[in-house]
Amino acid sequence: MIVRDAESVAMGRLCAGLRDLIAAVSERHGLTNEIVERSRIEPVMLDAGLAGLLRREAEALALPSVVMPSGAGHDAQTMQALAPAGLIFVPSRGGVSHAPDEWTEWDAAVAGARVMLAAAVRLACE
Repeated sequence: MIVRDAESVAMGRLCAGLRDLIAAVSERHGLTNEIVERSRIEPVMLDAGLAGLLRREAEALALPSVVMPSGAGHDAQTMQALAPAGLIFVPSRGGVSHAPDEWTEWDAAVAGARVMLAAAVRLACE
């Protein structure tokens, strides 16, 4: 199971609640259980300045944008310790991502690439 959230405290509460629920259900049915945590990456806030730049570039391209946190363990999450990092999300059909059913329309992918290029050009010129 993957637990994601933008806040470490919320992730901790969710994990504790799941452990308690699994223990209670196991006890009620005479089962044993073992939970093995394979990895944990603490959430980080991505660079606000870069997020603002991405939003401004999307607006300049007349593309809709929404600022949203990502609870996913993207490379940007670990790279944030080395350099400013941000993410550009494009819509996938039904909101499905990182799964075999994921599908993003080509126009949406191109729009995301246009925002990325515009932001890269802006950063290179600063």
